[in-house]
Amino acid sequence: MTDTAAVPGVEEHAYTLDSPSGATTLADRLTRLGTGRVVVVGSGLTGVEAAAEIAERHPGLGVTLVGRQDPGASMSPKVRAYLRAALTRLGVQVVTGTAVSRVRPDGVELAGAEALAADVVLWTGGTRVAPLAAAAGLTVDDRGRVVTDPTLRSVSHPEVYAVGDAAAVRQGYGVLHGTCQSGMPTGVHAAVSIARTLRGRQPRPSSGAFWPRGGRFTRLRDAR
Repeated sequence: MTDTAAVPGVEEHAYTLDSPSGATTLADRLTRLGTGRVVVVGSGLTGVEAAAEIAERHPGLGVTLVGRQDPGASMSPKVRAYLRAALTRLGVQVVTGTAVSRVRPDGVELAGAEALAADVVLWTGGTRVAPLAAAAGLTVDDRGRVVTDPTLRSVSHPEVYAVGDAAAVRQGYGVLHGTCQSGMPTGVHAAVSIARTLRGRQPRPSSGAFWPRGGRFTRLRDAR
């Protein structure tokens, strides 16, 4: 889920893309607006894609993308240059190196008291775990993620497996980051572990998740 609690005003005044209904509500608002200014907060991939899509579908709207880092900061220089060129071509203004300190009904306040006026604010600045696991009584960490043992089973409810960004999977370097690059192999590991259990065998510890290479994961020895 989008983290709407970390910055004042987000819950009350910003749109999110958490659900089909939320996306439809935003789309309806943009269509009715016709002209005006849209501020997209969060320069990660979701923010970049949203800003580009809005600018392309609603050329009468001015779009500003705000974030701490440049679009595509974790990618290669060639990809970053491509993203910048695409945003420039679409007329998206990019404001980086700053954070939004408050969302108002008429725009956003930046760190340092500068303000940007906006008719619509779309918030893509960070995520939080859905509250389902905590509400169900599973042991969770301070971010609401299911605490697992090395096999990805809940430490409080071992019949429950947790994967991806719903799980706090401890590795040697810390907790596994909940992206698709970890979600896919941990999902596979959990499925294989369940199949092993149904055959009367013990699940194996997860060996970690890696980026896919050539359509296959570089390491998934657990799936046996």
